[in-house]
Amino acid sequence: LLFEGWDAAGKGGAIRRVVAALAPQCYRVIPIAVPTDEERAHHYLWRIEQRLPSTGGVAVFDRSHYEDVLIVRVRELVREELWRPRFEEIEAWFQSPWKTGLWTEAVPAAARASATRPGVSPPSPSTTWTRGAFAP
Repeated sequence: LLFEGWDAAGKGGAIRRVVAALAPQCYRVIPIAVPTDEERAHHYLWRIEQRLPSTGGVAVFDRSHYEDVLIVRVRELVREELWRPRFEEIEAWFQSPWKTGLWTEAVPAAARASATRPGVSPPSPSTTWTRGAFAP
């Protein structure tokens, strides 16, 4: 499982609810933070591939390599010809046959859940977003 969302979107709470029904030995929660020096020495997809579960295992990723292309795209930090190839490489990586068991889920549901908390307004249509398997 792969959870993506903005800071404070509720990824952690959503992950806790998902894994609550699982025995702890059946899954691993994998936070993806700033790359380490070792991770920087490899291709950027390497750190995700190193953490993929073996057959029958479950890994829950708290963020992924998507964040790199999303931030530069949304904030217009670099030109499209710089981020587009990486974007397409990530999309191709997810389409590769041995990854068909991966399930990605954006976390707009967490934003909807947060709207039920006291003092929190429901998200406005102009600020909500969803995506499937990282469609442009």
